[in-house]
Amino acid sequence: ILGTFFSGVCLGDGKSVHWSWKDDYRTYWYPAQFMTGIVAVPDVLQAQRQNPKDIQPDRSNLMLEKRLAGKCEGALLDATIGDEEGLILNLEGDVEITPSNEAGFSRTVTGSFKGVLEPIPGEEGPIQEKTPVELTIYSLSDIDPPIFPSPHREFKAVVEGKTTGDVPLGIRASLQGRIRNSRSFADYYCAPLDDTGLVQAHGNLGKYFELGMMYTMIAGLLNVLAIWDAFEGPAYGYGDEDEDDASKPQPATA
Repeated sequence: ILGTFFSGVCLGDGKSVHWSWKDDYRTYWYPAQFMTGIVAVPDVLQAQRQNPKDIQPDRSNLMLEKRLAGKCEGALLDATIGDEEGLILNLEGDVEITPSNEAGFSRTVTGSFKGVLEPIPGEEGPIQEKTPVELTIYSLSDIDPPIFPSPHREFKAVVEGKTTGDVPLGIRASLQGRIRNSRSFADYYCAPLDDTGLVQAHGNLGKYFELGMMYTMIAGLLNVLAIWDAFEGPAYGYGDEDEDDASKPQPATA
């Protein structure tokens, strides 16, 4: 039963088990998942910690609540590098982002990125090989919730900086990336999905998202049968013998 449940969790990339009771999205199938047992209980607790109803559909009310730092991978979008505009490049490196006020909860941030730019094959531009870069992060244009079913945290920010190669080039762009393993297990296991997260889950996982939900529901229903069997089972073949059945051979008497 647990193998079936966690197979479904893996198929759904950790997003197939979640609790939501919004007017336009209610997880009516969750009771079946809940019957798996204690492994599915955290869904309700996580939804209490962060209610999907409190998140705007476009995430416009989400702020950076604490310092983030770690390995980052992503891309520069609509980048202006030197005199060329509208460029797209991959990047990877180290990032640090801090709310600009001491209380946190701000989209105006101070931050930095140090790493390398990598051109996308077939894309034209002034950068055609891996190039070191240093960027300053000024403000967030998007960030996913602090409690979310992924160990990585995604964000989008406005950046400026320059390459640090032989010929430095100025850069202005939008950085879209994710900070790897920036959430604790307690913040991503069975965490709820907001509207944007639900759309992304369907888009990125396709049929595996619903297949994962199906596996976890089957696990819960199997557990119901196991509980019933423990109390009242087996259903047939035990305890229903007819002691007065004359057709049974009788023991010989002396």
